[in-house]
Amino acid sequence: MPKMKQCPLGYLQAIMSKQKNVLYKNQRKYTKVPTLPELGVKYQWSQAIKLPGFRSYMPDEWFLDTNLVERTFFYEVLLILAEEYVVQLVKDVKQQR
Repeated sequence: MPKMKQCPLGYLQAIMSKQKNVLYKNQRKYTKVPTLPELGVKYQWSQAIKLPGFRSYMPDEWFLDTNLVERTFFYEVLLILAEEYVVQLVKDVKQQR
């Protein structure tokens, strides 16, 4: 779950009513994603929303304003849904630098 400060009430209600999926701690995959501009949520969001199941983990409010998106939670969900994509993305960005 995103940090409480960035977690809208509507998202918590959607989880309780089973409209949204929950990412449990034992499901999380940890990979250090460098804090490079190319890997910012702002640039990766448009690709991520195309992944099947991505919307079911994210608060609806984040689709209206990507400035609200918590980067750590964003990449935790991406690693569950498309680990190969994230690993390749990080490799590609590092090679370009």
